[in-house]
Amino acid sequence: MPERIKRTLLLVEDDTETQGSWSRDIDEFNTRQNTSVTFVPLIVGDQEHALEILRNTYIDCAIVDLRIPAAHASTPLDAKAESGNAVLGQILRSSGMPAVVYSGYEEEVSEIVSASHIKVVTKRGGAQVWILEYLLSHASLMEAMASTREKLSAEISTLFHQSIWPRWSKTWASLSGNWSPTEVITRQVVAHVAEKLGDTSQHHPDEFYFVPPLKADRLVTGDLVTYEGSVYVLLNPRCNMDRCEYPMELTLALCTPVGESWTKILKKAAGDANQRNKAIEAARRYASQDHSLSKHFIPVCDGQGPWLVEFDRITNVGRDLASQLVTGRIATISPQFLPNLIQRYSSYLGRIGQPDLNCEILVQLPMSAPDTTSSSSQS
Repeated sequence: MPERIKRTLLLVEDDTETQGSWSRDIDEFNTRQNTSVTFVPLIVGDQEHALEILRNTYIDCAIVDLRIPAAHASTPLDAKAESGNAVLGQILRSSGMPAVVYSGYEEEVSEIVSASHIKVVTKRGGAQVWILEYLLSHASLMEAMASTREKLSAEISTLFHQSIWPRWSKTWASLSGNWSPTEVITRQVVAHVAEKLGDTSQHHPDEFYFVPPLKADRLVTGDLVTYEGSVYVLLNPRCNMDRCEYPMELTLALCTPVGESWTKILKKAAGDANQRNKAIEAARRYASQDHSLSKHFIPVCDGQGPWLVEFDRITNVGRDLASQLVTGRIATISPQFLPNLIQRYSSYLGRIGQPDLNCEILVQLPMSAPDTTSSSSQS
């Protein structure tokens, strides 16, 4: 029998009887023979200790009561459950994990938590086992997040020893003025990790986009936006978009749905092996940009698309419409795929082209006579 994977579960609950009930349920749940995961509980009864664990310990999943003391000393419970919401807010800000609110006062969950992926469950009989089953159903997500953190940690460690520490010793530690070492190092880490871990020949289509869009309140290059009932992609240079004020005009290229052609591909993909292979080959031609230079394929995003970006159907709108476009965004094209879009757009704009020739006259032109001079002289 394969060894079970241990997953650390943070349980935030101040009632000692409920803590004991949770411990028994978790122990019993772990004895099942058909589960691949063993939950290792860390049980705390107040906000202070919960936040300390989140800062210093790697946690795979969490169950949080709302009405918990603000500190280890018996602080009166806040009627608005601010302590529990504070812990949940920290989970959302700094810890990527499946989490569940387990409370008799679920109406006191904050708006931020309500709008998130965090599950809210009312305290009732049998709910504890259901919650453990729910967390178990996300075991593959926990594994993916744990592996991701391990890879990021390894690359950051390598960067620190090979680059950051030597450069700090030589120059950075002596710098003064308005520079921010935290921001510089953060950018170095992000760029390094993106390059090291982004080198793969096979990407999942979901990697094509950031959903929701990259910036919450500002347009960036590669945003997919809805405007006047159609989808467009924003093509302004990134340096212009990152400034405090937008450029005078925002350049949008129309994204035309592939439509019936893509429907045919999907129908073939649902057929036998031969039809499926034809569908894959047809999709590959789209993905490899096997079409006119004036078009660029981008895949399905959140159930919409796929599209062909039409570089010959450009719309320029004033920056006064920026706030309207922000509210109508779908996603942002990710950094791995944005350069290809911009490069093709630049190639389309930069083409010189050749004037059409009159082919009727062209075929009537006499061919030049063979040059026999050299052969005669040789003989």
